[in-house]
Amino acid sequence: MTNEAFQQLVIEKLGQLETGLLGVKSELGEFHSELSEVKSNVAGIKDELSEVKCDVAGIKDELSEVKSDVTGIKDELSEVKSDVTGIKDELSEVKSDVAGIKDELGEVKSDVAGIKNELSEVKNDVTSIKTELKEIKTKLDAVCQQTAVLTEFKTDTAEQFAEIKETLSFVLHKELENERDLYVLKMKQAKYGL
Repeated sequence: MTNEAFQQLVIEKLGQLETGLLGVKSELGEFHSELSEVKSNVAGIKDELSEVKCDVAGIKDELSEVKSDVTGIKDELSEVKSDVTGIKDELSEVKSDVAGIKDELGEVKSDVAGIKNELSEVKNDVTSIKTELKEIKTKLDAVCQQTAVLTEFKTDTAEQFAEIKETLSFVLHKELENERDLYVLKMKQAKYGL
């Protein structure tokens, strides 16, 4: 292979590499857009959690009224109030806390109909949050897949760069050998007068 042909081959490889890098840049732009969308969805969840906090505060008020009106179940309402206070402190675990409240309220279901209605609203809010979290998980899975593709592309690109570097190193080495051989031949020609 001549030096011109090899240089042409190297130029073509570099052109292909540049095209690939432009593709990566485009995919990163799409990734940024999807990340913005995920950020927007997270802001929506924060709003939903704020509503849940208000609902829990309402439940706490209802429990205070029940405690003053139903003296016969004072001990059980004390446990429920403790559970509701725990919900307010641990909103990040609202799903498990709501389940605990449902269990506790099952014991006082016939006497605390108002709390049952409040918990039904909280359950709907939690279902809505779960749906939104599933959507976020789906989008994050897509982001992970795209990240894996980009990582694989990066690895392939690094390997191609290494091959090109090795090839260029070889060409430079051969060129130096050729120049040395030419020099030796010229010196012999000058020495013997050829």
